[in-house]
Amino acid sequence: MPARKRMTRQEVMQSLETLRSFLPKGSTVYTVERSVSRSRQATNISILQLHDAVRTPRNLSIYAGRVLGYSMSTKRGPESLKVVGQGLNMAKHTVQMISAILYDDANALTHQAL
Repeated sequence: MPARKRMTRQEVMQSLETLRSFLPKGSTVYTVERSVSRSRQATNISILQLHDAVRTPRNLSIYAGRVLGYSMSTKRGPESLKVVGQGLNMAKHTVQMISAILYDDANALTHQAL
């Protein structure tokens, strides 16, 4: 198995800027649960934003993964975050963490599961 690539500070800062531009305060972040491990300890979650007049989904998972330090997965569809944990709504928790990093407020962004 190849070693996981560490993100440079520049990549993380660019991802922060990209997320802030696509997700201003008050935006709704959509999530899709792509797969769950048999042990239910890990979930693959895609982070999406619906943009333009026809509400085309934009996958922001790669940027969120860089900012949060999560590994990426392409299992069962497009890129998604591999989120480890149980006992919480992990998708909502992930959106709250993104919101807290971007705006120092866990509730600056709203979450909607698809």
